[in-house]
Amino acid sequence: MLPYKNLIPICRSSKTAIYLQIVEAFAKLIQQGKLSAETKLPGSRVLGQLLEVHRNTITVAYEELEAQGWVEIRPKRGVFVHQKIPTIKAQELKREGNTASNKIGYAIQPLRYIKPAHPMPLSRLQFNDGVPDVRLAPLTALGRAYRSVIQRSSFKKGLVYGTTKGGLELRTELVEYLQSTRGIALGVDNMLISRGSVMGLYMVAQILVKPKDIVVVGRLNYSTANMMFQELGAELVYIDVDEQGVVVEQLEQYCRHKPIRAIYVASHHHHPTTVTLSADRRLKLLKLAQEHSFAIIEDDYDYDFHYQRNPILPLASIDQLKHVIYIGSLSKVMAPAFRVGFVAAHPDLINEMARLRRVIDRQGDFPLEKAIAELFQTGEIQRHIRKSLRIYQQRRDRLDELLKTYMSDVVYFDKPNGGMAIWTVFDNQIDVQSSAQKALRQGLFFSSGEGYTINVPNLKATRLGFTSMTLDELEEAVLIFKKSIVTTNP
Repeated sequence: MLPYKNLIPICRSSKTAIYLQIVEAFAKLIQQGKLSAETKLPGSRVLGQLLEVHRNTITVAYEELEAQGWVEIRPKRGVFVHQKIPTIKAQELKREGNTASNKIGYAIQPLRYIKPAHPMPLSRLQFNDGVPDVRLAPLTALGRAYRSVIQRSSFKKGLVYGTTKGGLELRTELVEYLQSTRGIALGVDNMLISRGSVMGLYMVAQILVKPKDIVVVGRLNYSTANMMFQELGAELVYIDVDEQGVVVEQLEQYCRHKPIRAIYVASHHHHPTTVTLSADRRLKLLKLAQEHSFAIIEDDYDYDFHYQRNPILPLASIDQLKHVIYIGSLSKVMAPAFRVGFVAAHPDLINEMARLRRVIDRQGDFPLEKAIAELFQTGEIQRHIRKSLRIYQQRRDRLDELLKTYMSDVVYFDKPNGGMAIWTVFDNQIDVQSSAQKALRQGLFFSSGEGYTINVPNLKATRLGFTSMTLDELEEAVLIFKKSIVTTNP
C-alpha cells in the first residue's frame, strides 16, 4: 500500500474543507501517474484511520472524485481509479536560447490594424492622455451602495441572466441624466449599457460597417476608433481639424462624389486636440447626414468636464437620435477600472446591438450597474462630478500658468475650454522622443506623440493630461519637463 498518510497532507487550519483537500490530493496523484488506472483505493474505514479523519469524510471525498470522473465506485468491490484515465507524462519544453521552439498547432488570422495596448510606465508623475484622478473616486459611497444592493432579500432574483441591454435601473437613471444635462430626448428603449465606451463603439461599428464602406474621421483622431473601422474593412477618409473642429466643408465636397456610411466625431472635446465643434458646423453636419443618409457616431468624450458656463449641446440633442448615435462612458467620472458605458441611439440599432451583445458579453455587471444607479438616485454622482469639475479646472488653470511661465519658448498651446488634457505643440527644434526618454529617467512620463504622426508626418505634439496630478505635482512635473527638453541643434 502506498504511504497515503504522507501523500495526502491534511491542513486542519485551511479554509478548504478536509474532504476537498483529499479530493485534490487524489486528483494530483492520478494526474502524476502515481495512481494508475484500475488501482484499488483503500476503504473508507482504513483510509480514515490513516489520515485521522472520520470515515464519512472519506466517503464524501470518494463520491466527489467519482462525480469528477477520477474514480469508479463499484458496489461490494470498492473504489477504483477510473479505467479511462489517460497516462500523463510530463514533457520537457524544448527551447532554442530563450525562445520556445514549439510552434502553434493551428492557423490563426492575425489582426491587421489593431495594435497591442501598452501599459503606461510606472513613473511617479504622469502627463497622461487625460485620466481622472482615481484618488477622488467616490469609493466609499460606491462600496456602501454595493453592500446595500447585495444584502437585500430581493437581490438574489437578479442573479440570473438578465437583459442584454443592461440593467433597467441604470438605463432609467442615464436617460434622465442625459435629458437634464445634454438636452437629449430619449427613453429606455434608446439606451444600452456597455462595458465602457470602447465596447459600445465596437458593437456600433460591427453592425454599421461592412468591408469597403467609407467612414470619415478627422485627420487627427482617436486612434482606437480608426483601428476598429479599419479592422472591419472600412475605407477611412480623413478630413482636417482646425480650431472649430472637423472641417465639415471638406465632408460636403466628398459627399458629392461618393456615398459615405458614417462619420465619427467627438463634437465637444475632439481627441486629441480638445477643440469644440462650432455651432454652425454642427448644423451643417446634421443637414448633410439628412441629405445623404449617413450615421453620425458622436463620442461624449469628456462632456461632463467642460469649464465654460454654457457648453454647446451635443448633436444628439438636435437630431433626436435619427442619424446620431451617442456613445459615452462613466469610466472618466468614476475611475477607468469601472467599465460602465452607454450607447443612446434609435431603438432599431439598440435592438440589433442587444442581439450582438448576446454573443460577446451576454450581459453586464448587474450588481455594479445597480449600485451606480443608486448613486445617481441619491445625487452622489452628480455631487462628485461638480466637485471634480472644480478641482480639474484649478489644475487646468495651474498647468496653463506653469507652461506659460517656464515653457513658452518651446511649446505652443491654447487653453482648452474643457477636457482633461492640454494639446501641446513643440517647437520644430525640439527632439520630442529624446526629451520624453530623458524625462522618464527623472520620474516624469509624457508621450512623445508619435501616434499622432500617422496622417500628419511632421507634427510634433502631444497631450498633457493634467487631471491626475495635484497642483504641487503639476509644478514639479513642469520643472522636470523643462529640464528634460532636448533640441536638435544644441
